[in-house]
Order: sequence, then C-alpha cells, then structure tokens
Amino acid sequence: MRSRNRVITCKRGNMEISFGEKPYSPYFLTNADGLYSTEVDVNVSENAFDDGGIYQSSRIKKRNIVLTIQDRGTDDHIAVRDALLNLFLPKLKGQLTIKENDEDTGSEKVIDYYTEKVVSDGKNSSRTFTISLICPDPYFYDLYDKYVQMANYAAMFTFQHNFISAGEEFGSRSKTKSRNIQNNTGADAVGLTIDFAINGAVTNPSVTRVESGETIRIGTDAMPLSLVYGDVLTVTTGSGNKHIYLLRSGVRSEINQYLSSDSSFFELHQGDNTIGYDAESGVSNIEVSVSYRMRYTHA
Repeated sequence: MRSRNRVITCKRGNMEISFGEKPYSPYFLTNADGLYSTEVDVNVSENAFDDGGIYQSSRIKKRNIVLTIQDRGTDDHIAVRDALLNLFLPKLKGQLTIKENDEDTGSEKVIDYYTEKVVSDGKNSSRTFTISLICPDPYFYDLYDKYVQMANYAAMFTFQHNFISAGEEFGSRSKTKSRNIQNNTGADAVGLTIDFAINGAVTNPSVTRVESGETIRIGTDAMPLSLVYGDVLTVTTGSGNKHIYLLRSGVRSEINQYLSSDSSFFELHQGDNTIGYDAESGVSNIEVSVSYRMRYTHA
C-alpha cells in the first residue's frame, strides 16, 4: 500500500508554493482541514398539524480550508515567512490545486480561494504556520473541460493512402443526433457549453435533455432565428452564466431575446444525461459539440 503523499499547491498570479507530506518537503504539510467535508443548509417547511416537515431546498455553504504548514529544510525562516505572507495576500483571489498522491497523474482538482488569515507560532526553529482560506464557490473542479462531439465528420481513410479511384470520399457525416453523458462521480447541476457550428441554412435550432424533457429553443414563430454558413451559436447553462451568443463574421453578440418562453437552461445531473438537438429546418447543416467542467463536493 502506498503512503499518502498529498501535494497542495497554492498559486496567485506568477507566485506559487507547493506543500507536501514527504518528510523532506521544505514546506511540510502537517494537516489540511476542509477538503473532504461539505456543510449544507437544508430548508424544511413545517406544518402545525403534520409530523416532520416538507423538504424545500438545500444550499452548500462556503468552504473554509485550513492548512497547517511546518517550515523545514531551511535556516532562513524570515524568507519562508515573507514568501507565505506575499503569496497569501488579503483581498486577492488565489487558486489551490490538490493532488492526492504525487505519483498519480490526472487526479488534480482545483478551487479558488481568498485568504482569511495567516498565523505563525513564531517561536521554534521549525516554525508552524496556520493558513485559513475561504472559498465562496465551495466546489472543486477538474483542471480541464470534457468534450462530447455529437454531429461531425468521421475520416474514412488515413495517410499514407493509395487512391485507387476517382471521387473517393474523405469522410462521412455522423447521423447521431443525441449522446448520453453520464455523471456518476461529479456533483449535481454541472453547467454546459453547447456549440452549434452552422454549415448551411438553419432555422430555429434547439437542444433537449431527454430525461427531464427540458429544452432550449432558440427562435420562435414570432421571432425566427435564421442562421447561415459560418455562424457559430453558443449556449451556456451554468449557474450565473446562462447566455446565448451568436458569432457571425467575426462579431460576437448576445441574442437571449430569441429564446422561447418555454425554454429551460438545463444542466448535467447525476446519472444519465441524454442530450439531443433539432431544428425547424436545416438540421443536417449543424455540427454540435458539448463541453463541461466536472465539479465535486470534495477534493
């Protein structure tokens, strides 16, 4: 069994310091609280005539991460103190990255923070620092987005290639108009970015989450949306980031006014998420891709 060798890196601008659990780490991580727990406010309404209550909603509270660091491997304790105080400045946003084992790859998660306080015992040659960080957004995130291509062109041969007849096709268009995205490990309600690349005339495109029946319909009978070759339509559905953008001839504009009144900016939920697309006309002229950044309630 491998011993735990977590590495926590805190970064602000071009400054960063890594804290490790190996004995020779100059910034030795002795403890880290607030990484694996989540505090939740659960709202329940009560009726004087009924037992118990009725669940209304839940809200995850802000996260407080507290790092305990021991100054090791150096005799210049003033330089260590100054480095920590310069990194953890008040009022400025930083980013914490956690890697559960220094030998693992692809296991990193990140979270943004603001410094609450940095306290040192200031007594011993091996000094201890306690660093309290407040994370207004309590979720940890993957480092990179995940991408799902729904409708595109598949290559029909690779190079080097011997052309044996005229008119050979370079690729064929996928006819898939829906894909299932499974969310078995991340938090609920992950925002999506949906891109429609337009290769011809298209009217009133839409995208649906089949499981819930929620649809985002752009363009209506009263205000139709006509798209042409080269247009790119982008829909974002995350919390605080619900928008529709049209990129045409290099100019990007927000066009939320085309959204139908029955539309719902759906997100990625736990379990299966079958995402399908359609259009009032020209659906074969659309290439659709979906991207999202998985988030987690713990490191």
